[in-house]
Amino acid sequence: MSFLPPGTEAGATNLTCPNCDSRIGILQLLRNISPETISPNTYTTCPQCSVWFFPENALLQTLRNIQSTGKSFFRFPISLGSGIGTNVTWVNVSETRETQLNNLYEDYEIEAVYLENAERSDVGEDERLPIETINGFYHRATLADILLVEVSIIGSKNTVVRANLREGREDTETIEVGDEIKIVYEQALTLRSATNPPWIDLLRGAAESIRNKNTTAAVPLIVSAVDNLLYRQIYLYYRLDGNNHDNSHELIVDKYGNDRGDLYREDFAKNALDNISGVRLTNGPPHKEWRTFQDEILETRRKIVHPQRDPVQKIDRETAIDWYNTTFRLILGMFDLVWFE
Repeated sequence: MSFLPPGTEAGATNLTCPNCDSRIGILQLLRNISPETISPNTYTTCPQCSVWFFPENALLQTLRNIQSTGKSFFRFPISLGSGIGTNVTWVNVSETRETQLNNLYEDYEIEAVYLENAERSDVGEDERLPIETINGFYHRATLADILLVEVSIIGSKNTVVRANLREGREDTETIEVGDEIKIVYEQALTLRSATNPPWIDLLRGAAESIRNKNTTAAVPLIVSAVDNLLYRQIYLYYRLDGNNHDNSHELIVDKYGNDRGDLYREDFAKNALDNISGVRLTNGPPHKEWRTFQDEILETRRKIVHPQRDPVQKIDRETAIDWYNTTFRLILGMFDLVWFE
């Protein structure tokens, strides 16, 4: 466990204690919790109130708390114990600058970067140049079609920022070699030794596919994530009811499995939730998200996995991100039905 001065803080993790509703800080976690102990079927202790909780429920508690902001879930890091922060750096035109993750975050790695803004240093508001992303990528943009700016991950703890004049540009005077450019970007950090439940890693894979514009690959991952999440939430409900790991699984199979012990999505969405809260996904508050999942996401997944004669229609990035956000609203709706109804 890291040695850090008492009271030091540098950003928040994505974990909120379900008992006291305290958001756990990055350095608070490193002082009080061994990262390798964060795993799907083990409890974690809140540094604030000392109550035990399952870390994936602490993630869902955070997402539940920020849902009212209306912001997209797409950029929010969901690996257990992750954090996100804004970095500001400067680079001269036609140069590259490498930045390294602060050693305070020794247990973290960089998972994703998102370019937020870039501009010439020390210019007034009325002199700012328009910035546009290139081909839908989140880490690359142009300033007034003159300058290419980019932030990229080059290692688990390193990023580079670049600013280069575009070949064939019409304006050769507004920006010149050697001009200083201010670059602002978001950096998502992953706690490398924590172990996620499958649904989190599946959604991380979906987000990565969307970032790389491979939207078709994201859809089966989203569907599998929902299936695993449905099981995991019922499993955690029985665990917190006093059952151990094996007994919890056996209870689920006995109650909701078929004669062969197989478990299906509909059994959790209807019967399991009805038994726990008296409300089903099909007629409860998240029924609209469930309908979108069934009619659009699941149907698209079927066409991808079991293609017919015609090729699978390309899924545009906006639709993929909308489905990703819909999935999280569905997940949080189920979370509410299990723990708050």
